[in-house]
Amino acid sequence: MTRPVLFFDGDCSLCNGAVRFILKHEKNQDLYFAALESDYAQEELAGLDLPDSLVFKIGNQVFIKSAAVFKVAEYLKGWPRLFRVFRFLPNSLLNWKYDFVARHRQRIFGHSAHCGLSLDKDRSRFLDISH
Repeated sequence: MTRPVLFFDGDCSLCNGAVRFILKHEKNQDLYFAALESDYAQEELAGLDLPDSLVFKIGNQVFIKSAAVFKVAEYLKGWPRLFRVFRFLPNSLLNWKYDFVARHRQRIFGHSAHCGLSLDKDRSRFLDISH
């Protein structure tokens, strides 16, 4: 089965907030999630030089940085889909902004536990925990 998986920094409050935001605004329940620190992520992303914030994988395709954000936006409903309009900006600018936020995210937003799991109905969509 080719399932879309969003890998995120499980120790980052901003990343965990992004997961909660996605869970609230996704069109269908198509997305799965895993912390980058998990064994599952290490297996799935082995051999790839990836950032430590968000990585989106569908089948063999891997999206990082702003490309990952825009790909995830395709799965959202309502006003959050508007984020996609920024994809027409130059990748160099988008990724510079992404890198800036990623570099400072834990200092600004802090650390947190894997908190996207607050709703029992979503538990099965997290691939890095035991059910």
